[in-house]
Amino acid sequence: MQLRKVILLLLLFLKSGHGHSLDDYVAMQEVSLSGSSSKQIDTDSADECATKCEEETELSCRSFHYHSAKQQCVLMTENSRTAQVVNMSDVMFYEKRVANSPDHQTHSAHLCLEGKGENYRGNISMTASRLTCQNWSEQNPHNHSYSPKKHLSKALVRNYCRNPDGSSAPWCYTTDPSVRWEYCNIPSCDASDHCLKGNGENYRGFVSRTASGYTCQRWSEQAPHSHSFSPEKHPSKNLVSNYCRNPDGSSALWCYTTNPAVRWEYCLVPSCDSSDQCLKGKGENYRGYVSTTASGYTCQHWRAQSPHGHEFSPEKHPSINLVSNYCRNPDGSSALWCYTTNPAVRWEYCLVPSCDSSDQCLKGKGENYRGYVSTTASGYTCQHWRAQSPHGHEFSPEKHPSINLVSNYCRNPDGSSALWCYTTNPAVRWEYCLVPSCDSSDQCLKGKGENYRGYVSTTASGYTCQHWRAQSPHGHEFSPEKHPSINLVSNYCRNPDGSSALWCYTTNPAVRWEYCLVPSCDSSDQCLKGKGENYRGYVSTTMSGYTCQNWRAQSPHKHDFSPEKHPSINLVGNFCRNPDGEKAPWCYTTDPAVRWEYCIIPSC
Repeated sequence: MQLRKVILLLLLFLKSGHGHSLDDYVAMQEVSLSGSSSKQIDTDSADECATKCEEETELSCRSFHYHSAKQQCVLMTENSRTAQVVNMSDVMFYEKRVANSPDHQTHSAHLCLEGKGENYRGNISMTASRLTCQNWSEQNPHNHSYSPKKHLSKALVRNYCRNPDGSSAPWCYTTDPSVRWEYCNIPSCDASDHCLKGNGENYRGFVSRTASGYTCQRWSEQAPHSHSFSPEKHPSKNLVSNYCRNPDGSSALWCYTTNPAVRWEYCLVPSCDSSDQCLKGKGENYRGYVSTTASGYTCQHWRAQSPHGHEFSPEKHPSINLVSNYCRNPDGSSALWCYTTNPAVRWEYCLVPSCDSSDQCLKGKGENYRGYVSTTASGYTCQHWRAQSPHGHEFSPEKHPSINLVSNYCRNPDGSSALWCYTTNPAVRWEYCLVPSCDSSDQCLKGKGENYRGYVSTTASGYTCQHWRAQSPHGHEFSPEKHPSINLVSNYCRNPDGSSALWCYTTNPAVRWEYCLVPSCDSSDQCLKGKGENYRGYVSTTMSGYTCQNWRAQSPHKHDFSPEKHPSINLVGNFCRNPDGEKAPWCYTTDPAVRWEYCIIPSC
């Protein structure tokens, strides 16, 4: 919701009436119009006055004021845009608002800050430093010439912030004898000037602390730091109070500080465009505030030349936004980086969330993955791509700048079956990585599981799967090199040969292979529909509690329902099935005295 609408809703909520009629009006306290044609009537409430305004036929009612003590309503033909606004005690002024009309835009401007705020008519009565405003009609503690009677058109009502003299922003005299006057914080009608656009030259917000937490010095003051940026010399720069500004076209918003040892510093202000607060491509347009490296080192300020001398100063590269010590990419590197405050580590890449979440998860083989997983499937820490120890290799960031070989993050620079990295274990040169898939549909069982890319690595009986690359304890021909399209990664269950279901070779020398239990993508085949001929769930005990015999086994009961003879029926493991159109799913049992029995399957 736009800020302007929020202000209107808040004011409408705070006023006396909440009826439907008053919802169509904007309220202002202790003002009315001068010179408007009017009609006076007696009413019991502002709501009733609004109703009378709507029903009026003798004049075109566009506004009214209501005097609660006298219960008096004055209907008027003009509004605050077309007639002069004057002070009037003890009344509440209402004028019609029409959504999206020019009148509505003008009326809204009375309640929020437009330009210097000369037309502001809101009720804020506290300064930026939270000092209470002095009543305009009073001369104590501060004597002044801005009395309401002398300046009828300025709407100097009570102690509300106003701008009667064309200052940079609304202000007031304060009730503090030691502070004659001060600017007020008035919400802007245009929320876009309260966030950072470009280098912030049009910023009009209220941030008054620097990136390091120093309080900003007031622009109107010359201590502790003297300067030439006074509000009087630069009236168009909105140098109000001690708010961060950019009066000189610097790289970003800044201010002089109240610390005598720190003349000035940049400020942290949220960006209007969230797209430059996250990583796009190599991060050359990143303008966010991450200031630590992937290893946790604090970044060195770009302006500093210690502990590391360099040529990337803000002065030499004004367009790159080398602000404070924030991670940047001034030289077209593979990713965002900074010099570090550690004398032993000149520079390092930074971790910045990607704008496109799709490159933070696994698509296909992961060749476009740009995420931050840096451990292998077995838990080994990845070796930095820039490092050549403990494993020498040719995949350096310099030789392959387009692959994003950043830090020690898992990547797929060579078109392997999946993401991988060299490890920091001298005995393990490389290993695949576990990265969540972007497409959750390949993390569950569809059909026979030929497209499954999940991470289940134990069989239905609990055996650990053998790595597909290994040939021990079971030799086989399904190596990742021979079958690159099947995604034979690590020791994850797969279906490389069109079997009835997912399977793997096991690490048990006595059990060559076994099916795996993987949750189905379609929960409807995990419960009983009709006779259960399409049931693909994992119930493996009968209604009397007997354990089911494996469909592949012929003992203790011989039968002809083997998975090989009936590949389409999903005779997997020892799970209950209905291969012959019985009344319900069933299985052979492991009890020699009980050949078969029905199973209890939860109904869909």
